[in-house]
Amino acid sequence: MIEYCIVFLLSLIFVKLIKRKKIEVKDAFMIIVLVLFAGLRNGIGTDYNMYKAFYFNPSLQSAEKVEEGFITLINVSNMIFNDKYYLFFIVCSIISIVPVYSLFKKNSRYPGLSLLLFISLGFYTLTFNMVRQFIAMAIVFCSISFIQKKQFFRYLACIIIAALFHTTALIMIPIYFWSNFNFTKKQIRQIFLILLFAGVVFNPIFNFVTSHIPQYSMYANYGGVTPGIGTYLINFIYIFIILFVIFNYEKMIKNETEKICLNFGILSVAFIILSLKNILFARLIYYFFIPLLIPFANIFDFFNYQKSQKVFNVILVVLLFIIYILNIISFNGVYPYVSIWSV
Repeated sequence: MIEYCIVFLLSLIFVKLIKRKKIEVKDAFMIIVLVLFAGLRNGIGTDYNMYKAFYFNPSLQSAEKVEEGFITLINVSNMIFNDKYYLFFIVCSIISIVPVYSLFKKNSRYPGLSLLLFISLGFYTLTFNMVRQFIAMAIVFCSISFIQKKQFFRYLACIIIAALFHTTALIMIPIYFWSNFNFTKKQIRQIFLILLFAGVVFNPIFNFVTSHIPQYSMYANYGGVTPGIGTYLINFIYIFIILFVIFNYEKMIKNETEKICLNFGILSVAFIILSLKNILFARLIYYFFIPLLIPFANIFDFFNYQKSQKVFNVILVVLLFIIYILNIISFNGVYPYVSIWSV
């Protein structure tokens, strides 16, 4: 557990050190720490050994219907690194983490806090497990800049490339049009309620996916799994963050980029509710929710009095640390941490 605590402490120290847009040595240091900590793990993450098997046994790739982009990445890595499989995982970590860091760096007014939230809420350790999908998600996050510039075909190209690593990325194609709407605060609240209702009473998406996409048919068996208290807790936190941004719209949304991120985030509501019925929907939450960490970082501006802000900062750090530890212990098979040197 000490290794994870060090990562949290470093990210906490860097909250105010990381500045928007300007690339500095400390940015490189933080990226290197996050990439190496993720890439040099051994057997950590519920899908780790499966990906290791793909690396050494290419015949398994077709048997598991792995997407072509990821197969190409494996094969190229295999040719370059030979039996040094851990270098392949480092490459995957670079592709997954650097675009997310860049997203926060370019668009968040408080990129250090966005990064701390990303780590504390368990998204960083998702890269240990959901290797293919997180690569796809990272590519999708890169495409947000094309939404800002209203460059649809470049956005579409990014989504197609992302789908070569995980087919779920295709769900993001129509999001280009959705994210460009200028919803009012009242409309956002109405959309939240509609999506919340849809998530509670409507579940045909699951039946369609498992019926028409063979590689996801395995998730049909998860439909009857009863979620544990940890799943309810993390979903409650997601909903709370969304509601907090919506009900404090004027303070939290300060530019067009943050509006786009809120438009992304609001769509995660239905998937958050549906994920309580089937694990497949939990995997779709992250495409939409992670960009919301950009406007939510504006919580730093929420208090007018310095003393109140200091008290709030302490409470926030304590809560984030508790959530971080619970995520590590409960999800994705990332505890205890084992490095390649421990074998």
